[in-house]
Formats: sequence, C-alpha cells, structure tokens
Amino acid sequence: MKKDKTQPGNTDPPSPDETGAGTPEPQPGKLDQLDRVAELSAQLEELRASTERQLAELQAENAAQLAAYTELARTLPGLVPELVGGTSLEAVRASVVAAREAYNRVAASLTPVEETGKGLGSFMGAGGGTRGGQAAGEDQPARPGAGRGVNLIYQALVGGKNGNLAR
Repeated sequence: MKKDKTQPGNTDPPSPDETGAGTPEPQPGKLDQLDRVAELSAQLEELRASTERQLAELQAENAAQLAAYTELARTLPGLVPELVGGTSLEAVRASVVAAREAYNRVAASLTPVEETGKGLGSFMGAGGGTRGGQAAGEDQPARPGAGRGVNLIYQALVGGKNGNLAR
C-alpha cells in the first residue's frame, strides 16, 4: 500500500501532482521585472540603431569636410598641388608640408631667367612664323616666352624629363 504524503507524520513534501498545482504560478513581481527588462532591451536596441545612424552621418560629414580642406590646401601658393592629399587631417597637413618642400626644392634648382628686351628670344615656329620663347628640343615643346611670368612647375617638369630635377 502506498503511503499518503499528506498524512500527519510524513516529512516528505508533496509533489506538484499531488497538490494539483502542476507548474508553479509566476509571481506578479517577477512578471513586472520581465516586462521591464524587455522594455529596456527594446530601448537599448533603438538607441544602438540611432547611434549607428549618427555615426554614419558624422563620418560622411567628416569625409566631405576633409575633401573640401584638401581641395583648399591644393590652391595655396608655393606648393605642388598634386602632392597634397590624405585620409586624415594630419595626413593632409603633412602632405602640404611635403608639397611646399618639393616646390621650394624645384624653385631653388631653377636658374633665374634673364629678361631681354623682347622676351626670351625668338625662333621659327611650326607655322613658319617667329615667336618668342626657348627653342623646342626633342623632349621640350615650344612655349611662348613669358618674361618674369615663367611657370616654375612647367620648367620643373621639362627639366625632370631631361634628368635635371633636383632631388
């Protein structure tokens, strides 16, 4: 015969089946806590998504400002604009310094052009006419004389083709 656990003198606790309880009922305080955790989790997810959107917007704005700064730096006098660039403000600033140094090295390596009464001299152009400037060589295209306004970068590039570029 089976012993009834609900009888006096029995120290074994009754099983849920014997009490008719089945699964224990959740406590009202625990349900409120679970609801609050779910609510906070949803708020946290919204905050994370919002933060990611703001970060993407700021990165795009930063990239646009860096591009504008780079373009502005390329317009500064006394530097080689093709050498200006970078992926950060510090890199662009460093490239500006390097571009200025390169410009100064090229400018220092060029000999000053003596200005004569009629520009830099004259030679026969391709059309048979005479035009002022240096005589065109094999690697040096004809360029009209400009007196003091001779483009230093042009001279540096032409000189570089002939191996005369200062390093």
